[in-house]
Parts: sequence; C-alpha cells; structure tokens
Amino acid sequence: MQGYGAAIRRGFKEATGDYLIVSEPDGTFRGRDIVKLLSYADDFDVVYGSRTVKELIWQGANMGIFLKWGNYCVAKMMEFLFNTTSLTDVGCTMRCVNRKALKHLQPYFTVNGSFFGPEMMVLSILMNMKIIQLPVNYTRRVGSSSVTGNKVVAFFLGLRMIRLIWGYRFKGWFSPNTYQEYRDS
Repeated sequence: MQGYGAAIRRGFKEATGDYLIVSEPDGTFRGRDIVKLLSYADDFDVVYGSRTVKELIWQGANMGIFLKWGNYCVAKMMEFLFNTTSLTDVGCTMRCVNRKALKHLQPYFTVNGSFFGPEMMVLSILMNMKIIQLPVNYTRRVGSSSVTGNKVVAFFLGLRMIRLIWGYRFKGWFSPNTYQEYRDS
C-alpha cells in the first residue's frame, strides 16, 4: 500500500495543463471552490485551501473541535517557525499549483503517506514561493475516512506532521541552502 501522498505524486506526473487542482474524490469539497483557487492562481505559485472557517464547515462534515483546532494549531506553528504567510489548516487537500512551481517542488517530495500535504506546504515555503491560503467549503464525506474517522489515528498523524515540520525547520537551520529558491530558477 503506497498511500495518499504516492497517489497525489503519481497524479502530478500524469496530469497536464498549466494549473493543477488537487481535491479529494469523497465529496467533502465543492467543485465551485476551484474558481476561488484559480482566481488567485495568476498571482500565486500555490493556492492552498483551508477548512477551518466556521461558516464554511457544513453540517455533517468531519471537522470536530479536535480536527479543526489540531489543524489550526499545527498551521500556526508552521507559520511561526518559517515566518510565512497566514496559515490556518495543514490538512486541507484542496489546492492549486502552477506547472512551473510543481516542477520545482517535485524532486524534493519524499512523503507517500497522509502527511504529504504539509510537506508540500513546507517545501513551497522553503523555496520562497508565493503562497496563499483561502477558505473553502467543507461538507459531509461520502463513506468513512480511515484517518480522520479515528481520533487515535488522527492524533498520531498530527504528531507525524509536527515531526515533519520540525525536521524541515532543523534542516533549514543547519543546511540553509538545501533548497533552491524558486525565484532563482
């Protein structure tokens, strides 16, 4: 079993076009939010979605207090550690990346599992890409999640995300020129 990250990475390799949208096929996201992401795509290298805005979390969505505040706190930790733009959700899978930025990111991807999203986010920050995070609708899922459907599994995934983020932070402190800045390419 290769995992979520491996599936996204494979999709990136197979996809064509100047802008690539990532979204889960489980009905949790609204297709119309793609327009939001694309409206910022000309001005930003990567546009990340956020599921933590109360008014856009629909009844039945799997975004209880534990997941909402866990994602929010880890996002704020990332924002603080890397002194970057405002972040409110590390686990949102809905995102838009332009082809040129993706080609720059791809050689550095290492995660095949469920915490691929935060890795992509950290790498885009380390490479000094222009990023923004926008609120998107989050609705009831079709089926059940093997990750967020179980609080213990979600908790340990959160710990792996934190470890990954701190790992990249330490790597940046001790090897500051590891990642070529996007603007230099």
